[in-house]
Amino acid sequence: MYAPNIPGDRKEFFISITGHFVSSSPLIICGDFNFVENENLDKLSDSKRLFSSCPTFINIAKKYSLCDIYRKMFPKKKVFSWQRNNVACRLDRFYVISSFSETVSNCNYLPCPFSDHDFVYISFNVGDSISIGKSYWKLNNSILKDEDFLISFRYYWKIISRTDKINLNWWDNMKVFIKDFCIDYSKSKNRDFFVERRKLQKLYVFFN
Repeated sequence: MYAPNIPGDRKEFFISITGHFVSSSPLIICGDFNFVENENLDKLSDSKRLFSSCPTFINIAKKYSLCDIYRKMFPKKKVFSWQRNNVACRLDRFYVISSFSETVSNCNYLPCPFSDHDFVYISFNVGDSISIGKSYWKLNNSILKDEDFLISFRYYWKIISRTDKINLNWWDNMKVFIKDFCIDYSKSKNRDFFVERRKLQKLYVFFN
């Protein structure tokens, strides 16, 4: 995330993002927060108002059990991720849901030559118990050159696209139908390919 510089805008921004916090996966938030929680450890400046604490986000972090993972691992260490003139602050941070924090093996900062902000990175210990869901499906563009696919799809489209009302709901349904058609066709094509390959392998063994 990139939080606004202006305190009022920043408050509204943080309130608006909580709608994205509902997830079955461990919650991890990172980015430029444009404020510091601990002005003694995370800020070097004569101005008390500059990048001052943001009670709105601190309350949100408590509500969702989010912890500043770097500060949890290094309670007293001073480090800054942004500096300009006589001001330096640790604006860039990772917040991790507390129940997941024990899997974090490291969190630290590295210089970035292309920005006035440093890199902040995080490392995890991923055990065998982590379950990986289905992979992200992506259409293989080569199928669009398959003449059988094009003929089949034109016929399929004439059937599913019939409607008296074209709207966003209709288009959302069409995208699902198109995806399912492409997946089913590709699976069928692969089955035919492997069946043909096995036949050729048997013939090769027979004649050799």
